[in-house]
Amino acid sequence: MLKLQRLQQGSRSVYEYYKDLETTLTKFDIHDSEESKIARFVGGLRREVQDIVELYEYSSLEKLVHLAIKAESQLLKKTNLKNTHNGDFYKTSWKDKNKICSKTFPSDFSKETTSNHRVSKPSNSTPKSPTKSSNQKCFKCLGFGHIVANFPSKRSMMVKRGGLL
Repeated sequence: MLKLQRLQQGSRSVYEYYKDLETTLTKFDIHDSEESKIARFVGGLRREVQDIVELYEYSSLEKLVHLAIKAESQLLKKTNLKNTHNGDFYKTSWKDKNKICSKTFPSDFSKETTSNHRVSKPSNSTPKSPTKSSNQKCFKCLGFGHIVANFPSKRSMMVKRGGLL
């Protein structure tokens, strides 16, 4: 009888714990109601599984066992997913990552990327490379000789000698 009171899932699977609970109940010839069996079963589950199972509704012990097995498999997936990530990558600092980058790239390239941290600001002036206006293509009207930035927008107004249009 003491074994039944101290019966816990421990490191076993939910199904193994359920089978052990059933055999212990039949061994001691205990005929509990469905509700008391459910209470015993939930009380012996691991805390993580218990927390998940208590969020759902169940009408029978079999449905509860099925739900607990699902919860256990979800927890196993989460722990396996955490363990499959390369922990060393996340534990290294950004300084260590720069050392790794400098080993993989040529020294001139890594000096350029680490020393030049300023972001260039876009200039409002025309491009410095000499391009013919006939080579410029507008992506809005697909015409040549101008670009979209120079294309008149709907908001622009045309002024005639007599007034606004």
